[in-house]
Amino acid sequence: MKILMVASEARPFCKTGGLADVVYSLGKELATMGQEVFVVLPYYKQVKEKFGQSVKYVTSFPISMSWRRNTADVYVTYDSGITYYFIENAQYFDRDGFYGYEDDNERFAFFVIAVKELLYHLNLIPDIIHVHDWHPGMLPCVIKEDPYSADYFKKTKFVVSIHNPAFQGMMDRSCLGDFYGLSDIVYESGKVRFKGAVSSLKSAIMYSDKVTTVSPNHKRELLSPEG
Repeated sequence: MKILMVASEARPFCKTGGLADVVYSLGKELATMGQEVFVVLPYYKQVKEKFGQSVKYVTSFPISMSWRRNTADVYVTYDSGITYYFIENAQYFDRDGFYGYEDDNERFAFFVIAVKELLYHLNLIPDIIHVHDWHPGMLPCVIKEDPYSADYFKKTKFVVSIHNPAFQGMMDRSCLGDFYGLSDIVYESGKVRFKGAVSSLKSAIMYSDKVTTVSPNHKRELLSPEG
């Protein structure tokens, strides 16, 4: 089985919290079980500085986001039976930190679109695409709302893991068209609408085939009134 995990961080390359541990540990365990595991990450400045000598260039391709014209450069390396792909773009990822910037929604929209395009360039049709938290949360929506992509990935199942529900990837509804090229009909359908805006985490939940958490206890917390 081919399993693609898409995340904003993963050990041993980039880590701010438990998300990186889970992506790595799950990927390693799946690889040990004989699955073919791929992880796609942004190519942050810190990753480039620390691991740049161990990665290899794969390909480059253009990315369009409304009026924006940019390029995604892709690199690859291997660790613990996992194939890691890195999406590089200096404008979005050559920064001192991973998150906390005013344009985070735009940065990770670029990442989502680049991941989708990367699959075409690799001729890779995963059996499972597993997104983690809000950062790549729009990927299932972007694929399923595009007729060509929906057909191309018609056998692919989608999973989202919720690590920290406090971060919901909130953005203005205009971002659907401005960043992702999606119709406002997607917003009106309610699938991405949350608190009068767009939530990429809600989008991932609504467009995925399965929703998982990091533990049974975390599941119970999320299903409680307080959660």
